Amino acid sequence: MIRFGTMLVAALLALPVLAQGQEGARIAVAAQVSRVVAYPDQATITRTAEVALPAGESLLVLSGLPTTILRESVTARGRALGAVTIGAVDLREAPVGAVSSSPRLAEIERERRDIATRIEALDVEIRAWTAQAQMSERLVAGVGQRPAGTARGLADEPGAWREAMLAVRNATAEAGEAIRVAQASRRGMSEQLQKLTEEAAPLGRPGRPALEVVVAVQAAQATRLELDVTYQIPGVTWRPVYEARLDTREGKVTLRQEAILRQTTGEDWRGVALVLSTTRPSGRTQPPALEPWRIAFAPPPMPMQPPASAAAPVLGGSVRGRGIDSLADEAEAPRRQDAAVATSEVVVQGLSVEYAITGESFIAGDGSERRVRIGEAVRDATLSARVVPAVDPRAYLQARFTHAGPAPLLPGNVALYLDGVFVGRTTIPLIAAEQPLPLGFGADDRVVVSHLPQLQANARGGWVMSGRRTVMTRTALTTVRSAHARPIEITVLDRVPVSGDAELTVEMIAEPAPTARDVEDRPGVVAWTWTARPNEERRIRFGHAVSAPQGRPVQGLPR
Repeated sequence: MIRFGTMLVAALLALPVLAQGQEGARIAVAAQVSRVVAYPDQATITRTAEVALPAGESLLVLSGLPTTILRESVTARGRALGAVTIGAVDLREAPVGAVSSSPRLAEIERERRDIATRIEALDVEIRAWTAQAQMSERLVAGVGQRPAGTARGLADEPGAWREAMLAVRNATAEAGEAIRVAQASRRGMSEQLQKLTEEAAPLGRPGRPALEVVVAVQAAQATRLELDVTYQIPGVTWRPVYEARLDTREGKVTLRQEAILRQTTGEDWRGVALVLSTTRPSGRTQPPALEPWRIAFAPPPMPMQPPASAAAPVLGGSVRGRGIDSLADEAEAPRRQDAAVATSEVVVQGLSVEYAITGESFIAGDGSERRVRIGEAVRDATLSARVVPAVDPRAYLQARFTHAGPAPLLPGNVALYLDGVFVGRTTIPLIAAEQPLPLGFGADDRVVVSHLPQLQANARGGWVMSGRRTVMTRTALTTVRSAHARPIEITVLDRVPVSGDAELTVEMIAEPAPTARDVEDRPGVVAWTWTARPNEERRIRFGHAVSAPQGRPVQGLPR
């Protein structure tokens, strides 16, 4: 498409502006979708066409547009070598008959209706012959039974058997042959109907509702105009998705950012310039209004009969983690050069972000999902392992890295790969630039953990009478060994009971002492964190002693 210089786009003071409703020569314009700006819940569409304008007034007509266009959003702009004024832009209902693009389409519709009628008649005939065959079988079965009050039956007249068998055979054969012929005819008609349907597909559908945009223009002399018509339309959505690949040998995370786009406008977009925007044009523009909040004393409760006791359902279940096979060290092998990854242009405009997708895009209008690449970044990661031995005797690998980019990472799902193996999915919140991002990559078999309960010599792991108080002591020994080839930070988490009563005391038993208490503002949760060297082993003895007044049962403790 030839690009003209920008001489005059807005209205010229030297030319009279076209009055609303003024008619001129109608010029049909075939404008294709050239640019799409997709928002989370709709899109802005730009259609572009090059038009040969005569001197004077003209009406440029763009037909076949979807009926879901937001009418107040339609605008038109243009570029031309000569002086051109763009006047009123009108959106009208297109004539229904004008949508049909081929005389053959009407003929195909008539043939399809005729075939459909003939298929319905064949279905009735097949059902009738099937009923006849079933009736013959029931009549023969009835002949073999002696009705109550009769003196003779089929068993007393052997000759009747031969006649009955011959009758059912002839009736069944006649019905079967008729059904076979009818079904063969039906298959032929169905194939013919399918061929007509395939022939009609590229011809369009007659009577499909559509809109047309009419743009009034005035040219001082004959010229060529490059016209852009822009409008917003619902039925378009996109959401961010991510793929995080952790390379434990290199200590790096490759974070790939993509988007899943779908649109249900019924119109395919081919070769368009695609931009993804975080703006929400249909969102709330004003904060909600608060109504008065009134409270009052509640009326006294009505006396109620106690309900009949019933066994409460017990809900339970277990979650099983997915382990990863231990990876042996492999010799370095020659590596092929990685292919370049297409990235989008990121533009931060105030509070919104736009991603200009590289190249031309195709998005089908049938609602199918299309995945597009936004970008990819490789970041150095700090590896660590977290263990909760009292609940799960496995370590879980975590990679922590800093997001460095011009735009934040939007909330979305993340597919996780550990050394090339898919290990699961997670979600991330909004991550600002230069904000650290931790991601868990599942169980780490290169950290070996054992957790063994220990019996106390004086308490035998149970309650001990001590004057007027009762003491229960429990401890366990946790052993952690790192089989990683490089140092790695390991955190072991455990907890002690938390009492809300001054007479119910809890004493923590810990060798060595934990490095952190009330972790993440959770009372009673403690942690030991250290950097483990390869093949280093560490032991932690941890437990508690609960003291309560004699005769007062304690809830929440294991038996």
